[in-house]
Amino acid sequence: MRLLKWASAEGKPLAIVIDHDLGGGANLYRQSHIAHLMAKGFTPLLFSAHHGILSYVLTAMRGKRRRTAYIDDPLVLFKHLSHANIQRIIFNNILSFHAPLALVKVLTNWLQEHQTVHFLFLVHDYYCICPIWLLLDHTGKHCGIPDMNVCGTCMRSNNSPFLEFSAGISIVGWRSIWGGLLQQADEIRCFSNSSRILLLRAHPSLDQAKISVVPHSLDRLRLRKIDVQDCGYPVIGIIGHITAHKGAHIVQDLAYHIKAGRKKARIVVIGTIDLELPTSVVTIIGPYRLEELPNLLELHQVNIGLFPSICPETFSYVTEEMMAMGLPVLTFNIGAPGERVALYPLGRVIPFSKTENLMQEIITLYNSHVRRK
Repeated sequence: MRLLKWASAEGKPLAIVIDHDLGGGANLYRQSHIAHLMAKGFTPLLFSAHHGILSYVLTAMRGKRRRTAYIDDPLVLFKHLSHANIQRIIFNNILSFHAPLALVKVLTNWLQEHQTVHFLFLVHDYYCICPIWLLLDHTGKHCGIPDMNVCGTCMRSNNSPFLEFSAGISIVGWRSIWGGLLQQADEIRCFSNSSRILLLRAHPSLDQAKISVVPHSLDRLRLRKIDVQDCGYPVIGIIGHITAHKGAHIVQDLAYHIKAGRKKARIVVIGTIDLELPTSVVTIIGPYRLEELPNLLELHQVNIGLFPSICPETFSYVTEEMMAMGLPVLTFNIGAPGERVALYPLGRVIPFSKTENLMQEIITLYNSHVRRK
């Protein structure tokens, strides 16, 4: 109550932003959205979760000043919010929140009682579709949202992180509870058309007029075009922190395929990767700053960009950055990257395939857009 009084002291309307603190693109978007709210005359409050003590955190922001309060029960929190001048709620992400469905129910009921509050739901992942928010089944492949009988088997066998927070709930119950919240939204904002398609496949009763597609902007930094060099063979650039769902095993298999076949090709990982790779074939740069990308690509003679993610990304900053720099790009026909690269003159989109097929596709892209005739 003291926090809300302090936040309201300047007489500005309040906006609640609900988000995790795991980092990544969702947090970047949250930061820019909070700056946008401040510019529009709102006092933003960030509602997040403190994983160490399993409580919620409310942080109010007035200019550069911050004040924080902790609360265990979201129902008590939203009762307090009923007495404040809340005009907007922005649902960014609650992945890793310890009791996600309890929060979704409380928020749904609160919005039903406060119809004048504008509610924006942002589709940064697919948590509103499945507790396995990457939509990777128990075999590690994109599920494509199958029949819900299949989902039950997958959920029992899957080892996805945070799955323990949905223990005991069926996929039918999960989607029903999330569907109630989605129905309250004034706008459901997707960042790619592929996300919109998946959302409607899982929640077909949603009002399609409320679902917008607004791709992210790269205004945060303008990357220059690079000089794509031909050193006589493909030099494959892979950018970012490459985990399992980002295609770490794809990169590992490709590297050993190149080594075993003694093919003329190299891999340069600008970033980090979770698996061991043969150093005779792969150079790992480590962490980098975004503004360094063009120089690093030219320094290591990278002439092909590979985005190996095996999950349906809702958007991909890395893919956009590679295209902005004029690098030929290859990716799978999964999610937003495939959708965007399909429209790129120097792009190639392929079905998810075995390593030898992937290498041949890389050579085809190299011969089409890099090799000097």
